[in-house]
Amino acid sequence: MSYGGLSLDLAVNGEYGDQKYSFASVSYGFEGGAYITFGSFGQDFEGSYGELGYGFDFMGLDLSMAVVASSDLGPSQDGGDVALTFGVSRGISFGE
Repeated sequence: MSYGGLSLDLAVNGEYGDQKYSFASVSYGFEGGAYITFGSFGQDFEGSYGELGYGFDFMGLDLSMAVVASSDLGPSQDGGDVALTFGVSRGISFGE
């Protein structure tokens, strides 16, 4: 759900294998591509995160970069609580 630059994401009674989770996040996108997000997991999964990022279009590619701070970034981060992420994507459409 969104209004202007503000958006809310909510997942209730999600399942991952035999575990259940809930998730909620609120984001605000500023003019020019910057955004800020705060999200939190519940039930069998616990933790929260904050994200400050910037996204832009470059020759048809969507590029993004973000700093993510979390109470638990998972095993790939070796116990760290801050990560720098980069993204490259391209959207496609079928039909008009």
